[in-house]
Amino acid sequence: MPRFIAIYYQKSGCDHTIGCGVKVDRFAASKLDAAVLNVAEALAKTGDDAEFSDEEVKSIHKVDVYEIAAHVSLGPDVWTFARRAAQEKAAQEKAEAKERAELDRLKRKYEK
Repeated sequence: MPRFIAIYYQKSGCDHTIGCGVKVDRFAASKLDAAVLNVAEALAKTGDDAEFSDEEVKSIHKVDVYEIAAHVSLGPDVWTFARRAAQEKAAQEKAEAKERAELDRLKRKYEK
């Protein structure tokens, strides 16, 4: 069964944290229409089994629904490795630029 993500956005978020004013919900549905209906029903529920309080429903300004075509889970080791590789590449490029500048300087000095 296809998997979906619904992203609920508050009318007014905040600027002090990642994801403030945003809620993400993952679920399965048979197709996109059924996923949209699932979201609408979740927002319409009231009482003890409601997923959202009345106040939360009033604060939601839009919901984006996405079908998940593929999924990859990344842990800290992945982005730590990628960050280190990017830093090493930047250091190498900086060293090469310094060497090229030195080469240009020496060429100008001795090729007269």
